[in-house]
Amino acid sequence: MSWAAMNYTNSHTEFTLTDLEIGVLAAVNIIFSVVGSMGNILVCFAFLRSPRLRNTMNIFILSLSCSALLVCLIAQPMFAVSLIKHYQQEHITNAFEKVRKFFAYTSLLASAGNLLGVTLDRFLAIAKPFWYGDHDGIRPEALVFAAAVWCFAIGLGTGAILKEIIRLAVLSYVFIIVILVIIPLYIRILQIAAKHRKKILATRSRTSSLAVRDHQPPKAASSKYRFSRLHHKIDRSALVTVGVFCLVFVIGWFPLLVLPLIYRIIKEDRRLIQDVFQWVNTIALCSSACNPIVYASTDQRFRESLKLMYRRWVTRRQDLATIQGKSSRSSKHSNEISS
Repeated sequence: MSWAAMNYTNSHTEFTLTDLEIGVLAAVNIIFSVVGSMGNILVCFAFLRSPRLRNTMNIFILSLSCSALLVCLIAQPMFAVSLIKHYQQEHITNAFEKVRKFFAYTSLLASAGNLLGVTLDRFLAIAKPFWYGDHDGIRPEALVFAAAVWCFAIGLGTGAILKEIIRLAVLSYVFIIVILVIIPLYIRILQIAAKHRKKILATRSRTSSLAVRDHQPPKAASSKYRFSRLHHKIDRSALVTVGVFCLVFVIGWFPLLVLPLIYRIIKEDRRLIQDVFQWVNTIALCSSACNPIVYASTDQRFRESLKLMYRRWVTRRQDLATIQGKSSRSSKHSNEISS
């Protein structure tokens, strides 16, 4: 998914990292590749197995996990192979590089598009709650948007491995989407959420005053607004999830998108920039493994779904062991009778 990985060439003179540094980078990429692959597969599996996770927002989370899975499962191991081959001073084939670049570009574009989708979803949910709440489950528009994101990512990713002008278009696209659309939209969401919170607190204050005046029990007086407070809590949790996803994306990938511009401007010390590329690229690739951790730490329903799946798995194993034990005892008993 990284711009540096996309522009990384095969010559062993491109960067001057020590053998220890190359070993550390390769090991980190391999470890995060395994952990990230398992985590993102778990997110996809939980979505498919748990009906309560199937909503519009989680469609984009699922799509984001798929794009991160491409990084962890394909792009990151291939980058580790590039580092190892560089250490061994072996040539990397052009086909290998094109395959790696294709998955890298496609993942980057899909991630940016999915972040835009989930941010738009939260904006509509909080800015137009009555219109948004009229549809239960997954909105068809979300499925169309997610499909369009992947078609766009695959098409532009294919062209990016062929022409330099398309690579520049990819860079411009990501900057525009994140800086000019996603971040301002998320700030607007926070502003609307703050206004809603003030209204809820004001309503609770008036309700408490009326309860005291009319000698009503506090619980009875506040029961009217329990549902609205619950929805505010759910929206707040979703906003935290989306915000952390965007933050991880910006911290992980933007240094890697800026470095190629610096590389084109600076004519001296290019080998130093190439050395920095490898470290920044590793950090960006590893950030894809953070998505399942973010989702698990901010979404209670996902954690509950994981616990439920684990309990079911343990129960099935116990039932299977019981059946096998009974079958073994029955077979042993039959053999004793026959003998």
